[in-house]
Amino acid sequence: MQVNRILLSIALAALTLTSYAQNFGDILAVGAENAETYLTHYAGPAINSFGNGMSEGWYNTAKPHKSLGFNLTVSPSFAFIPQDDRTFLFDPAEYQDLRLEGDADGIIPTLVGGDAEAGSELVFSGEATYPGGLTFDAEQRFDVPDGVIDLNNVPFGGSPAPTYNIGVGLVKGTEVKVRVLPEVSAGDFGASMFGLGVQHDIKQWIPGISKLPFDLSALVAFSKLNLTYDINVNTGDFEGQGEAVFATSSTTVQGIISKKLLFFTPYFAVGFNAVSSTLDVNGTYRYNTATSSSEIEDPVSLEFSGAGGMRSTIGGRVKLAFFTLHAAYTLQRYNTFNTGIGISIR
Repeated sequence: MQVNRILLSIALAALTLTSYAQNFGDILAVGAENAETYLTHYAGPAINSFGNGMSEGWYNTAKPHKSLGFNLTVSPSFAFIPQDDRTFLFDPAEYQDLRLEGDADGIIPTLVGGDAEAGSELVFSGEATYPGGLTFDAEQRFDVPDGVIDLNNVPFGGSPAPTYNIGVGLVKGTEVKVRVLPEVSAGDFGASMFGLGVQHDIKQWIPGISKLPFDLSALVAFSKLNLTYDINVNTGDFEGQGEAVFATSSTTVQGIISKKLLFFTPYFAVGFNAVSSTLDVNGTYRYNTATSSSEIEDPVSLEFSGAGGMRSTIGGRVKLAFFTLHAAYTLQRYNTFNTGIGISIR
């Protein structure tokens, strides 16, 4: 549906990026262990950056809404991926019977690295092994997978993680926040998102500062983003269809301080992110030999770590009547720029 195409382009900004026809699913033909090693280098930076980006956009002031006050905010974030994480060095010692040809320096793209060098190929000659004890003598040769995304075409050189937030004030300086994106799809891509957070005015409970002219609150929030990318593999004797499922979740705990100055509110926050990401390659694939044909189910399951940690944010919000505009920059594992517009009442 056209509506779904519009939603996904907003949700991911993926359709405004450069999407490549080269299917990284070809790497499945070299065995599960080799594929998992390759995909760890290939997909890890992008998935972890999405996890950092999802920690943004939960607030633009330390003051929670009053009872029944609310806000609606559209707040895209860009988690910066350093140039070094857009490519990786192919080290043949990490693989079994897999080598790189046609690329003198051995530097090949990650998922966000754009085109591979023309003429570069991955060549496999050996035993391809898969879950369940399946083993095949195989000879494979295919082009080095391009990146699905080219960050040179993305504002700020970062991985986009847009969020759409609703906040509602309850009682005693407590605000509940929700972000939801129903599952949508366009082309080879699909996405869904859910998040829930609570912001609470802690200044009221601290003797001696409750009357001072600034706002102080604490935030606890959780987000989960699922991205899917269709895979269709046909390298000759290896073929099949499925999807790569990228899932990343982020839990963030932050302390926020702000001071309203007429229509402008600067804010500062410190806290911690816990990011968990996975990549599963699902589907049914088949190895066809001269004497037999065997099916392989769901060959890859990966977990990524190391994206979380301490964070600090500085930002500001402009509010004119009910309308808000904000921007913020966060120092963390993958530094993030966040901006957004919204409506805020009470």
